[in-house]
Formats: sequence, C-alpha cells, structure tokens
Amino acid sequence: MTSSPKSILVEYVSPSGVACRRFADGPMLVRVACGQLDHDDGLLSEMERVRRGDEPVPFESRDLWEKALRAVACYRHLDEATRRRMREYVEFVGHLEG
Repeated sequence: MTSSPKSILVEYVSPSGVACRRFADGPMLVRVACGQLDHDDGLLSEMERVRRGDEPVPFESRDLWEKALRAVACYRHLDEATRRRMREYVEFVGHLEG
C-alpha cells in the first residue's frame, strides 16, 4: 500500500508579523508576531490605513497581544503622543483567542 503525498503549506509572514491564515469562513490577515512596528504593514502604517477605512489586523493570541503592548511601551523611537495612540490602537485591535 502506498501512502498519498502530504500537502505542504507554505506561509509567508511579513517583516511586521502579518500572515494570511485560513479559517472555516475563509482567509484572514492576522498578526502572528510583533515584527517591525515601522515597516510598510507595521502597526504605525496600519493605524493610518484603518483611520482611512481599512480593516484592522488582529493579533493571533492574547500572549502576542500582551507582548505587543509591552513592546510599544519600550519602543525608544516613539514620542509620547505616538506611543499613547499606538497603545490605544493595539488595545482596540485585540486578539483572536480567548
């Protein structure tokens, strides 16, 4: 008896930690890693795109969401107003688990 070949799933994760995941109701972009905050699809750019009407990208898990909140608090290149807006945005976006 021969076994059928197994499918290989290749997943691309952007430098800012965004990947397309498959769910029962279709594919969805989710943030699977904190990644680079200031990359093209990082949190800073995403905040502006959502302000213009794009959909936010939720974090995949509560642990990752909490890690992002800690990263925003420590990110040295942000002024306090931007840090506050980014923290509020991460809280708004939320996560998929629990």
